[in-house]
Amino acid sequence: MKNFSLVLAFLLLLPYTVLLAFDQDFWINTTESDEVDMLLVTNIAAAPCGKLFAGTARGFWESDDRGETWTQIPISDDGIITGAQVLRDGAIVAGGRDSLHFSSDCGETWTTYTHIEHNIARIDYFRFVEKLDGTLYAAMNRGYKGQFWPVGIWESWDRGRTWSLVCAETETSSESMCIALHPNGDVFWGSWRWKGLFVLRAETGECHNIYAPGGFGEREWDPFSMAINSRGQIMVGTNQNESAIFTSADTGNTWKRHNHRANYGPTGDIGTITVDRFDNFFVTALDTVWYTTDFAESWVKLDGCFPSFEFIQATCLDSSDYLYVGTNEGNIYRSREPIYSITGLNTSEPTDSEFNFSLSPNPTTGDLTLDFTLETQGLVTAELFDMRGTLVKQVFSQTYSAGSHRVTNKMD
Repeated sequence: MKNFSLVLAFLLLLPYTVLLAFDQDFWINTTESDEVDMLLVTNIAAAPCGKLFAGTARGFWESDDRGETWTQIPISDDGIITGAQVLRDGAIVAGGRDSLHFSSDCGETWTTYTHIEHNIARIDYFRFVEKLDGTLYAAMNRGYKGQFWPVGIWESWDRGRTWSLVCAETETSSESMCIALHPNGDVFWGSWRWKGLFVLRAETGECHNIYAPGGFGEREWDPFSMAINSRGQIMVGTNQNESAIFTSADTGNTWKRHNHRANYGPTGDIGTITVDRFDNFFVTALDTVWYTTDFAESWVKLDGCFPSFEFIQATCLDSSDYLYVGTNEGNIYRSREPIYSITGLNTSEPTDSEFNFSLSPNPTTGDLTLDFTLETQGLVTAELFDMRGTLVKQVFSQTYSAGSHRVTNKMD
């Protein structure tokens, strides 16, 4: 008989205060030195080891002092390393034009997988998401000198050693600007130039265009950026022709469009969307930074002396709550102090509710019934692990109302 343990995670939806306006000394340009010329910053990632990594049009860079100094890492693909991502186990992956680079020791050593040896698309940019079981998905930005025109998204089951094309039957452009993972395992990605927003459903393995031509948003669904928080709230930003943000709280089945005006909300190209540790969203539009605590219903503009005419291409929050932005001019700016302490945001962590739960029968080889009670509405996720701690399956992940609930699942 197999033994399993069931883990129940519950997150309360808590109210937070808004950010205050920045003063004139908020931003520090960490790349003012003449020795640092990144040309274009498209990704910034903060690793658990304390280092920052930046993917740019002039190579791959690292910093171990919150951006005070930057050092170029000697890996290169035609001088372009624009992908930068930290995986769940702390490994760093960098995406280049011809290859992928992995480091499991905080950037001290790197392993390279080339497109010729490992069936990796020959492309300019990489965007990644990683599932709980370690499966990687990569969305591509554009073909490489006309030699390769990828369709769909790429999947790797062996930590990037080999890749295969999935969702190939879904017609997309190669210019996939964004990709995000839903808590239920669905993979969403947006294809630029009005090709659509797509999803790979975890439960069925099916791919489809959420808003194909003929549906809502035809010729207006042009995703530039996307993020999904742990509550399953999806936010998609579009290009300057639309100046809109779309949100969905039901795994992409229905959407709300938020049209904004200047000084009311983000307008222009919505370049980046970042989720903070409170499940709220930072959004950048051209050269401005915005913040929302109520899922795009209201906005606070983070005013300050951020330079005009530099478009923000990358954002990142480190573990100490310093905010970083990277621009098309190759600059990386950092908040002088942790953003929540300098702005007055409530920094109390979400807390668990008393949601008394029980499993029956326990142990079992058949049906397993979970009873639980919530004090308030919230997202409940139940995951099944074996005795080695390996994820077997996600039993369910959905929002439940306050009160008592019973969920039964087959364990065979």
